[in-house]
Amino acid sequence: GIRIWTVEYITKKFSFIDKNQIFLPGLYLIGGLPAVGKTSFAWQLAEQLADRGETVYFCSYEMSKLELFAKSVARKIFKWNNGKDCISSSDIRRSRFKETPQMSKDFIQTTERLCLTEKPLRVLELQNENIDALLEKLKPCCTDGKAPVIVLDYLQIVPYAAGDNLKNGIESTCRKLKVFQRETNATFIVISSFNRDNYNTDANFKSFKESGGIEYSADVVWGLQFWLP
Repeated sequence: GIRIWTVEYITKKFSFIDKNQIFLPGLYLIGGLPAVGKTSFAWQLAEQLADRGETVYFCSYEMSKLELFAKSVARKIFKWNNGKDCISSSDIRRSRFKETPQMSKDFIQTTERLCLTEKPLRVLELQNENIDALLEKLKPCCTDGKAPVIVLDYLQIVPYAAGDNLKNGIESTCRKLKVFQRETNATFIVISSFNRDNYNTDANFKSFKESGGIEYSADVVWGLQFWLP
């Protein structure tokens, strides 16, 4: 499709989303069960946004830059080999794969370099930064030209103020994210866990762990879940 260089609309190269969800600068929440693929989906979304010219920052409290880009290498190899002789991201990180002329360590390293250098996609590896410290890090990223897309992985692990419970801490984090987004016109994509009580039900607002007021801060809430016909 045609790339539209305005703040009104960002194309994502996920046809079902582009068709059904206009992507405006705002606060988007992606929720899902553990191991359903939230980080993988958000990382691929970030890559494809970067491919289309967006500047993207992936703020990761859980995975390292190596772990994330190993996903990119595995996906690129899968596409190049048409689904044959493929390896997982964990095998790439551990160098656990059978070498062939098409799947040598040199080939893997070359692919890694391509993934690391060909996109305006930056990973911020985080540990103990609270939301105020994180937003302070992001301020300089939002003052140079077009506002970026910022992915946060993930909401429940961001440290919150001493004395707050989890619910209040998360709601405070969401409010600060929304204020920052509004001031900078950035686009936030925030990953969230589902509440255990909703593991066997369709996604809804109650599914989002300890975040009862999330609908007041987020512009769009997406639920990621397995679907059986």
